[in-house]
Amino acid sequence: MLLECLRAGRRRAVIGTVADRAGALTERELAVELAGGTERQADDTAVRSTHVDLRHVHLPVLGEAGLVDWDEAVGTVSAGSHPVLTDPRFEALVAVEDDRVIEAVVDERRREILRCLEGRGETQTADLAREVAAREETGDPSNGTVAEVSIELHHVHLPKLSAAGLVEFDHDAGTVAAQGCPDCLKASVVAESDFDDVSPDDAGEEIKIP
Repeated sequence: MLLECLRAGRRRAVIGTVADRAGALTERELAVELAGGTERQADDTAVRSTHVDLRHVHLPVLGEAGLVDWDEAVGTVSAGSHPVLTDPRFEALVAVEDDRVIEAVVDERRREILRCLEGRGETQTADLAREVAAREETGDPSNGTVAEVSIELHHVHLPKLSAAGLVEFDHDAGTVAAQGCPDCLKASVVAESDFDDVSPDDAGEEIKIP
């Protein structure tokens, strides 16, 4: 999942760093930048730790997804070829600094909640639960299903979205409304399939934004 790749802040930092470069960076150069400094100023212990983390944890994941071009043998990293990298919604998510936002939107039900709230004012959580259940089941959901969705909304999803600053949730009043940075909200309502359906082989084709 492409959104899962963005869960780690360091992976988002890698994508953003190499996207701004015309050519490739060595792994060492990338580690120095992410460790926070120039080659002369960098704490060598921090750079070594960052380099190990990149090589053994993050670059394999990003490289396989096509989000960076990693030459493991040579030890260089450059911008990936995946066409989703030019999708403004994906770019907005890469630029997010608060991990809570990514954690909030990586879950499909929470993205469905945001899609339901998009362009609307304050909404009763009971109405939201029924709408989310209807979208997920593509029909008229049973009362039991709505009740299950409602419990999850109150105790799991709406608190997470609220902590990320994406909704304003009043548990006692039973109301919720979208809020937060418009770019984040626009990026958050994207369906995972909108990204997953675009493969690196489609680089020459237009990305369709719904």
